[in-house]
This record gives sequence, C-alpha cells and structure tokens, in this order.
Amino acid sequence: MEKGNLNKILHNKESLKILNAIEDLKVDIEKAKFEDGESTEEVGKWGSTIEQPTDKPDVEICNLACNLEEAVKRAEDCKCEKEETLLTQQQKEELKFEKPKLKQRAKCNWQSKQPQSQLTKAT
Repeated sequence: MEKGNLNKILHNKESLKILNAIEDLKVDIEKAKFEDGESTEEVGKWGSTIEQPTDKPDVEICNLACNLEEAVKRAEDCKCEKEETLLTQQQKEELKFEKPKLKQRAKCNWQSKQPQSQLTKAT
C-alpha cells in the first residue's frame, strides 16, 4: 500500500470520527427542537443544512474504506503467495538433501539383504 494512500485513509478515518460526532450533535439538537415545539418541516429544513456539507465527505470516506479493504486483501493475498513460494522452496531444498539419503539407505538395505557371497562378487 502506498504511503500517500495510507495517510489519506488515516486522515479520513479521523474525519469520519468528526462526522459521527457532528451527526450525534445534530440528532441531539433535532430532539431539542422537537421538544421546543418546532414542526417536523422546520427541523428537517435545519437538519438538511447540516447534512449537505457532510454528504460529500461521507461518500469519500466510504470509497476510501472500500479501497482500504481491497488493499488489505491484496496485502494478505501477497503474503500468502510469498509464504507458499517460500514453503515450496523449502520443500525443494529438503528433497534435494533427502534424495541422496534415501538412495544411500536403499543401497544399504539392498546390500544387507544380499547373501555374503554375492556381495564379494559385486565388489
């Protein structure tokens, strides 16, 4: 993930906290307005003046959240691929050393099963 993208995401995460606080305050003020006897239309009109400036950042934050999820998934996929590649390389290295051992063991087993007379002829 690019550093610039990460900084944007972190900045917008903080912005989201602020927007949530604004939304909570808006709801509290709307409740107070209703309690003071203001009409639904008046409260709605007042609320829309608060919502309009916060709508655009909401959309941008949602987009960044999606981008972050995709970036995290790509990073996890990349990590898994690297781990699989490393595991495959380790297995190849192990086989590289195990093959001669197995051949030697098979040769020893074969020799131990042969009668002594055949071994002296073979050598």
